[in-house]
Amino acid sequence: MIENVFDRLEEFHKSLLQLEDFEEEIGTALQNRLNMLADEVPMLIRLASVSKLVRHKGDLPVRRITYNVKKLSGDCTPRWNELLKLNCDTQLFLMLSFNGLSSLPDKEFNWLVENTQEYLGRRAFRSNWILRDSIRRTVVKLPLNASTQQFLRSSSH
Repeated sequence: MIENVFDRLEEFHKSLLQLEDFEEEIGTALQNRLNMLADEVPMLIRLASVSKLVRHKGDLPVRRITYNVKKLSGDCTPRWNELLKLNCDTQLFLMLSFNGLSSLPDKEFNWLVENTQEYLGRRAFRSNWILRDSIRRTVVKLPLNASTQQFLRSSSH
């Protein structure tokens, strides 16, 4: 799969060299899009590292769940509300992947909210991966208050 991506990039490069009318506005638009893609790569690397742990039953960084729930539900209500709109698998996966969702730049956080569910849908995880003991023990210890109730209800199913 990755070889295919590199092959397509090489084809894209060759196509650029063949363009005759490569005007400044086209170049600017192209550069903006390429910069957006470049900004996504570090996030995809983080998601992939947790994907690998989920697939191979590695130790998950569950402390990130506690940190993210406390920080987002307390100090960052708009982001917490955005996160709660996602399904439980996606919420947990994002919290496992990033230890500071509240401190990410808006552009990165929004990209993650918009794309992580699709990213997970393309992975062949077992449907019960979120029921791992380490995740369950962590979620059970989370504080029960008005801002965390919806999350705790969704993660207990």
